[in-house]
Amino acid sequence: MSRESLLILLGVLIFLAPFSGLPFSWLSWILSLLGIIVGIVGFSLRAKRASPPPALLHEEPPPPSAF
Repeated sequence: MSRESLLILLGVLIFLAPFSGLPFSWLSWILSLLGIIVGIVGFSLRAKRASPPPALLHEEPPPPSAF
């Protein structure tokens, strides 16, 4: 499962949690845990997009021209 899909799934779970019928004390723990997971996944996505692609890190100079 991709990180983007995981964020969508967690968002749906957070949205549906109040309608689950669980006691409020459980919901506070579950929603806190889901929030922490969303934060971790979000930071990992940001770090992934901020780093340059691996191909650009080790780019070789172009060959000398024949002219």
